[in-house]
Amino acid sequence: MRMQIPRTPTTGRCGRTDCNPLHALPVTAFMLICLWSMTTVPLHAASTQVRQASGNAANSTTVVRIVPMEVISGNEVTLSVLLEAQGVENAAGFSFAFDLSYLTYQSALRGSGLPPNAAFVRNENETPNGKLGILIGLDFMETFAPGTYEIARLTFLASDMLTGTTLVSFGDVPIPRSFSTADAQDISDVLYVPGTITLVSPEEGEPALEGEPSLEGEAATEGESEPLSIQLLCGTLEYKNSGLPLTLRVTTHGGQGTITYQWYRIHTDETYTPIADAIDSSLFFPELAPEDAGHYFCRAMDELSIVDSDHIELVVLTQLPPGPMSSMMVAILLCLGAISFLKSNQHLHTHTRCQVIFGKERNTP
Repeated sequence: MRMQIPRTPTTGRCGRTDCNPLHALPVTAFMLICLWSMTTVPLHAASTQVRQASGNAANSTTVVRIVPMEVISGNEVTLSVLLEAQGVENAAGFSFAFDLSYLTYQSALRGSGLPPNAAFVRNENETPNGKLGILIGLDFMETFAPGTYEIARLTFLASDMLTGTTLVSFGDVPIPRSFSTADAQDISDVLYVPGTITLVSPEEGEPALEGEPSLEGEAATEGESEPLSIQLLCGTLEYKNSGLPLTLRVTTHGGQGTITYQWYRIHTDETYTPIADAIDSSLFFPELAPEDAGHYFCRAMDELSIVDSDHIELVVLTQLPPGPMSSMMVAILLCLGAISFLKSNQHLHTHTRCQVIFGKERNTP
């Protein structure tokens, strides 16, 4: 995008170049822009500016982490990349490294926590060498409000020849790790947490068929039912945006007679309480709310035994509102264009060009 404005470019970091000619405006024009923006920009946009100016996040750590997953060998697996924002993050770049003997790269897609107008750029040149780069960026002067966001989804094909655990970690090739604020200041306090993928065989954990040796090496007795067991049909770590539906499920094997179910919520003091009406093999949330975040498990009962499922941690993600600053930017650009036109008539040879480029620093005199 090119436009002609007075020569006051300021070059940012983290792969962005922004033009900030506001200090060159006449006082009257600047006041008009501010008054217009106060009457038209939504309130949450103004609160974002307060958070940026307060500097409260300076003592907090920005965290980027990969959610661990389990997959049956030979199948695809998708990893969520989460950003735990502190309220100052505007743009970021980083790379992933993975073991080609375990994983084959399939795709990298924008996460559900990125607004539609956010930039999402992939560098897949090094994927044959087990490396992938990603750049993300919000609109000019936007930041992530404090909260947890899914910013990317990485899909791999798991090897059908191997089982075990492999690591997907962060790196600096092909894109170096970097975070910046809306005013192009580097964020140095960032923690990168890698994630694991566990490959299991298709037969692992399945009960022995009648007449065949069991996992313990004992033969199943004809006519005798297997003991009751319970297994999750979801992950032990579930991430979902607020406002969306979610179902947690379990399945059971074996057991005597009728099997009944009861879901529980675990509290911070490690006590738990039953959830009303959650008395079958699934727990349904029609519309997730922040207060739904927490730990859950399901209990299955037959005539002889009681078994509990693994615990499930549910994280309810925050959704960033799309483009709160777009209307203000339109107003600023219109004012700048008018002022530039008036000045160009008086000083025909004093104007210059400024280019805004994402992903590469460049100044055009």
